[in-house]
Amino acid sequence: MRSCINSVNRFATVVYKFMYFIFATTAGYIILINEEFFPSALGGSGDARKSFEGFPFQPHTPYLREYVAHDQRAHALGLAETKVAPFCLSLMSIACLVHQVLLD
Repeated sequence: MRSCINSVNRFATVVYKFMYFIFATTAGYIILINEEFFPSALGGSGDARKSFEGFPFQPHTPYLREYVAHDQRAHALGLAETKVAPFCLSLMSIACLVHQVLLD
């Protein structure tokens, strides 16, 4: 019986991660598809060399900050499954907060 519960938990985790990565990849692609630095080899219409124009003061891509913050949160929740979860979660929360404050 215990093996069946472990299998169900593992299956649920794999389905969740599959759905998350499908969503994250699709959202990232939609956010970056019209940028001038997104290369045509990946479906964009720009050139990767343009990503360094105006460095370090390039204009920000709309919704990219929210996308990065969501991914940071998702990785922090992934750390919750480890034995050092309380420390990692508090450290990641502080890092996400500092990241958001610095980008505003």
